Amino acid sequence: MVYTDGKHLVADYFQELLAFSKSIGLRPEWLQDRDNGHKHTHFDLTTPGMAEKALRYGARQVTSKEAVRISDNMNRYGEREYVITYELPGGKKLPVINSQTGQTNLF
Repeated sequence: MVYTDGKHLVADYFQELLAFSKSIGLRPEWLQDRDNGHKHTHFDLTTPGMAEKALRYGARQVTSKEAVRISDNMNRYGEREYVITYELPGGKKLPVINSQTGQTNLF
């Protein structure tokens, strides 16, 4: 499911967010996510018309607080892979958790 608080577009799953955003005319490079320094994965809806279009295309209206919670859950459990690392002395990084495989390297 895809959601909007009127300013942001979020979804339960990463691939769902990308597909929906494309269907309403948002470009993939406009994605706000961890790779470009944002805490929550989302698209900004910069005009009232874009928010209305998202709702017409099936996005569900939520509060800003709900949008943050949905984005947090997608970041933790969605389809996007990420690896949490632990930095050792000297700068070497040890992978600790892979979100896709669930593999952990705890020491």
